[in-house]
Amino acid sequence: MKNFIKQTSILSIAITVAFVIYMGVQIAQGAGTWNDPTAVPPGDNTEEPINAGNKPQTKSGNLTVNVLRAGGLVSDFSSYLATISGSVGIGTVSPNTGGEQNLKLDVEGAVGAQYYCDETGNKCIKGDSLGGGGCPAGYDSVTIGNAKICLINSAFLSTSIECNLPTSSTCFGEARNNGGILQTRAYKSLGYACDSGWVSGRSASCLEYAGGGGPSVWVTNKGIQLSVVNSAPSVTSMIDW
Repeated sequence: MKNFIKQTSILSIAITVAFVIYMGVQIAQGAGTWNDPTAVPPGDNTEEPINAGNKPQTKSGNLTVNVLRAGGLVSDFSSYLATISGSVGIGTVSPNTGGEQNLKLDVEGAVGAQYYCDETGNKCIKGDSLGGGGCPAGYDSVTIGNAKICLINSAFLSTSIECNLPTSSTCFGEARNNGGILQTRAYKSLGYACDSGWVSGRSASCLEYAGGGGPSVWVTNKGIQLSVVNSAPSVTSMIDW
């Protein structure tokens, strides 16, 4: 009986060892041929995953995240920061959308730059000249409402629309930069004619007849708008600087 138990134990051990060797061979064949290291350690190590540690990390490829919160943002390369859509807020998470234009960049605080230019990179104003008027040579700083814009000397805008007050005619709205002073004019030349003349300020209007309607023009920093009261139908025209 003892010999039987001993033989059985030896057989079990042999089967176990054979199974382990067999599985090792299968795993080795499945993993492929062994390749020597391509560099002396620690060279050619697998890239470290992005983690929450305090060690600086560099990623050469793109990184896409839903929301990015950072204590600071620094670029050591000749690169740029761009958004495909939406707006950028500095000091605010809600860039203002309640004015004449929705702000694409809203800065809650002072902004400094060597030059301030239009969207094409032209008509630039030197930052250190803003206290003295801020406009390049050949331009005047013109106040329009609560804003100041730079207009070329003698800049002139004119628009017209067909109007019926009550006779068919043409109504005109004009604006000009007269030596840094914004002037506007509204007039109708035929039928019941009227003319506001050149008026200093951002708006002008005239009445075609007592108690009647007439053309009105007003200016924003984007351009001028002409409308006619009591026209049939009501009409409006706009033109940009």
